[in-house]
Amino acid sequence: MTHNFLKPNEYTIKKSTIPNAGKGAFTNVYIKKGTVIGEYHGKILSKKQYEAMDDDDQAYVWEVSSPTGPFYIDGGPVKKNNWLRFLNDSRSVSKNNVQEYQYGGRVFYKAIKNIKPGSELFVDYGDYYFD
Repeated sequence: MTHNFLKPNEYTIKKSTIPNAGKGAFTNVYIKKGTVIGEYHGKILSKKQYEAMDDDDQAYVWEVSSPTGPFYIDGGPVKKNNWLRFLNDSRSVSKNNVQEYQYGGRVFYKAIKNIKPGSELFVDYGDYYFD
């Protein structure tokens, strides 16, 4: 697996191709399958802090497993400059081209397909997200 995080000039944030989804993240470069494109950053929250959030505020939060129980990464605050929060879920397994995975209490995104320049990046949010 290649760790080659995308640099700011290698992606663009603009209107998503998904209707009513807001902004999306697009690659400006070819991304080879297996490339780790970035680490999901944000404010670390406890379960109690997460559960106290409004549903709308939970939109950019990933739950992370740990030996002492789950904790949460809130990628929503703009000041954290977390461009990965703009990846949308295509709602179609065949269109998703990025996968989230956890390693060492951190969340990373990697390409699960070769991705051409100009393509929107899509990640599966998980079944529970759209419930």
